[in-house]
Amino acid sequence: MTHDRWSWTTPWIDASLTGLGLIAVLGNGVDRIRLAALGRELAASGFSARARRLLRDPAAWTAKTMILGLVVAVVFVMTVKPGTVGCVGAIGTSLIAGALSAVPLWRAPAPQTELEPST
Repeated sequence: MTHDRWSWTTPWIDASLTGLGLIAVLGNGVDRIRLAALGRELAASGFSARARRLLRDPAAWTAKTMILGLVVAVVFVMTVKPGTVGCVGAIGTSLIAGALSAVPLWRAPAPQTELEPST
């Protein structure tokens, strides 16, 4: 359809392809590596202290939230078909919002030494 109806230099097509490429890089390059390390740790030691740290890995959570933001941006760009400025704004905003939304997940939870008795 792009070849017949649109041009490969159409801004929304380029932005969509760029967004999909970034999703692939973040998913395969960052998130998959971190998830594999978590899987190995869980298989070897169960829910150890290292596994809990891997669950709170800032890079993994940032990649996940940025991927989610990029998915929304790609759908937006493909639906609305904005010009160059709108495409760059949508992709850029999604990356920034995705990274910022991961910041609360970076903090490690308070250590829990014992279970409190229920009353």
